[in-house]
Amino acid sequence: MTAPTPLLSDHDATVRQRLAAAAPEADLDAAWAAYQDARIAGLCHEGAWEVALGARTESAPPSPTDLRP
Repeated sequence: MTAPTPLLSDHDATVRQRLAAAAPEADLDAAWAAYQDARIAGLCHEGAWEVALGARTESAPPSPTDLRP
């Protein structure tokens, strides 16, 4: 039996949808966890968003846009 998924607020649902569009599917859970951790740590939405976009799973290679100088 799996644990129930906690309900998301409207804002959280919107952020998760934006993350799904911006982050590769394999990184979505890592990005969401990073966003939540950053918000709990006191970062504003924009700061937490940047942290979330920077989150990568161990197996995910960097995207070509990450390799630009």
